[in-house]
Amino acid sequence: GLLPQSPLAPEGIAVADLVGRGRHPHQRLLSRWSTRDYEVVAQALEASEGLTLVHSGRGTFDVDLSLDTIAASFGEEFLRVHRNWLVSEPHILELEREGGEAALLVGSRASGASPLRVPVARDRAGSLRARLVDDGIGIRRR
Repeated sequence: GLLPQSPLAPEGIAVADLVGRGRHPHQRLLSRWSTRDYEVVAQALEASEGLTLVHSGRGTFDVDLSLDTIAASFGEEFLRVHRNWLVSEPHILELEREGGEAALLVGSRASGASPLRVPVARDRAGSLRARLVDDGIGIRRR
C-alpha cells in the first residue's frame, strides 16, 4: 500500500501498520519482517505537547495520534510504564532505581548508541520489576 503524506492517518489503518510501512524500502519483495525491522520501527513512544514522539533505532519522529490510540493499536507489544510513555519490552536493557525514582534504559545493545532513559511511574514500578525479573531483564540499584 501507499503511505499518505498528510498529518492524518487514513481511516481503518492500524497505527502499527502505518508506522511499519516505512520499512518497505528496506525489505525484499514478499519478505516477512525480520528482527531488525522490529528493532528499527519503535523502541518507545512518548506523549509530548499534543503529539506522540516515536523513539526508534533511526531517531525520533512525531505522529499526530494519541498515546492511547497507539496503545490500543499495538496491543500488548508495548508496556505502559508511565502516563506519558509506552515501551517495547524487547528493547528494555535495564531497570534502574536512583533514590526513590525508577527509570528504564531502552535501546539496542547492537547499535552502540546511548540508551534512552524513560521514567517509570511509582504505581507501575513494582509490577514492572516483577515482569522484568520473570523475563530475565537486568535490574540495577544505584
